[in-house]
Amino acid sequence: MKFSDFKSVEDVLDKYPLYEVNARFLPEVELVPMEWFIANIKFALNTRASVESEMFYREAFVYPFMQQAWQRHPKLKVWVNRKLAYKEELTGEPDYFVSTLPQGPTRDPVGKPLVAVAEAKQEDFIMGWGQCLAEMIACQKLNDNEDVTI
Repeated sequence: MKFSDFKSVEDVLDKYPLYEVNARFLPEVELVPMEWFIANIKFALNTRASVESEMFYREAFVYPFMQQAWQRHPKLKVWVNRKLAYKEELTGEPDYFVSTLPQGPTRDPVGKPLVAVAEAKQEDFIMGWGQCLAEMIACQKLNDNEDVTI
């Protein structure tokens, strides 16, 4: 089933019962963005047209944040529009996902664990969240370790 076949969180929960844990999972670390980073975000906000494409928002807002996180964690890799599949059950190309870099010789350049997914949906947040949740489940299943939080 394609990730895009999931139109809402409820669609995902029908097939994959989940429970939500509301807990802090990252340490409190103060991150101060570079001035150029803030300037680029402000520029994009101030010069956007009244109607923009999903790609505009991905490139102007989502990827810069992903890149900033990536630079702080050089053992990780941000993948952009790369195929991700768990059997035939969950397949597609997330806008972004993060994995470790594999160590040593491998046939698969995507390391494990896969640790995060981002899906940018300009016009339909509910569908985007359902699709992202399905992608997160695929990562969990590919990791083959339910102790790794996605």
